[in-house]
Amino acid sequence: MSNQKPNALLPIDFVPSELVLPHEGFDQKRVDRVKASILESKIAKNPPLVSEYNGKYIVLDGATR
Repeated sequence: MSNQKPNALLPIDFVPSELVLPHEGFDQKRVDRVKASILESKIAKNPPLVSEYNGKYIVLDGATR
């Protein structure tokens, strides 16, 4: 079991987009809404979750984000 407190913030790492391998499609309208929200608020909520695999990153959740 993790030693993290409930609601604790997890560290965020940024990876080059060319190393990201999506495994599902995305909805461009939703992407546009999320982009507009981030640009307006300057906050990215619920970033995509990825897993490293052979030097690349597979999107596990949040392909639109």
